[in-house]
Amino acid sequence: MSTLKGDHLKILRHMKGIDQKTLAEALGLNQSTICRCELGDLNLGKRTAQKLSDYFALTDEEIQALDQFVRTFKSKKWDAAI
Repeated sequence: MSTLKGDHLKILRHMKGIDQKTLAEALGLNQSTICRCELGDLNLGKRTAQKLSDYFALTDEEIQALDQFVRTFKSKKWDAAI
């Protein structure tokens, strides 16, 4: 099973058109938690990662594709765009 990572959140939020506060409220988390995850200061726990997968209705294949996308951008030093 694939797991969402913090650096996936910003992309997913923008695709859905929501801000950190909206996502945090939907998941029962603090906005600061979402922010710290996106910045890489806090790792997503399994429960939170599953909540996110459910919220964004992502399959394992979609999470793997997103992870590959993020890794490609980071390898090209384009991670500031993410």
